[in-house]
Amino acid sequence: FDMLKRLGRASFRIGAGGLATGVVGAWALQLTNPELFEAGIRIGRCGQTAFVMSLSYGWARWGLNEKERSRATQEAHPRNAERLKALLFKNKGIYIKVGQILGTLDYLIPKAYVNEMRDCFDEAPESSWEDVRRTIENELGRPLEEVFSSFEQNPIASASLAQVHQAITHDGRKVAVKVQHEYLRRMARAEITIVESLMKTVRYFFPEFGFQWLVDEMKLNIPKELDFVQEANNADRCRRIL
Repeated sequence: FDMLKRLGRASFRIGAGGLATGVVGAWALQLTNPELFEAGIRIGRCGQTAFVMSLSYGWARWGLNEKERSRATQEAHPRNAERLKALLFKNKGIYIKVGQILGTLDYLIPKAYVNEMRDCFDEAPESSWEDVRRTIENELGRPLEEVFSSFEQNPIASASLAQVHQAITHDGRKVAVKVQHEYLRRMARAEITIVESLMKTVRYFFPEFGFQWLVDEMKLNIPKELDFVQEANNADRCRRIL
C-alpha cells in the first residue's frame, strides 16, 4: 500500500510537472522564441518519459519480495531502455550525447541499456546551411567569403554536437571546418539542469533508481565537449607528441 501511494504521488508530480512545463511553457514561448518553444517540447518529453519509466519499474516490483523484485527489475530493463532511446532520438543534440555516454558504460549500467544506447552512435542530426553559415560568421566576425574561397554546403560528417564541412582557404589550403550545432551552447546548461531535476524527482520516489552519476558526468564533460578551442589545443598537442 505504501508503494502504491508513492506511485500515486510520483505519477502526479512527475507527470504534472512535465506536462505543465512542456505544454504551458511551450505555448507561451512558441511565437516569440522558437528555440525556447522547442526546448519546452523537449522538457515535456523528458517529464513524460521519466513518469512512464518510474511507473513501469514501480509497478513491476510492487508487492514482491526482494528476490522477486530483482527479477522483475531485470525484466523491466529492456522496455524502459527502448523508451529512453526513443526520448533521446526525439530530443537529439545533447540527449544523443547522453545516449552515447551510456552506450560505453558496459560494466556500470544494465546490458539492455548499453545495447539500446549504442544506436545513438548512428543518430547524427544535421544543422541547416543557413545555421552553419550564421555560426561561422558570428564566430569569425566577418563574411564567410572573406575566409574561404569555396565551402561545401553539405557536411561530410555529422555527430551529436557538431558537423564537418570541406572548404578551401584563399591561400589554397584544403581544410575541414567543424561547426557546432548552433543552439547547443545556449541551451546546454538549461537542458542539463532539466535532466538533473527530473533525475532528482525520480530518485526521491525511487531511491534505488537514482542516476545522479549520469548528471554529474554531463555537467563535467559536455561543457568540455562544446569547447572547440580546447579541443583544437588538445589536437595540436597530440600532433606535436606524435
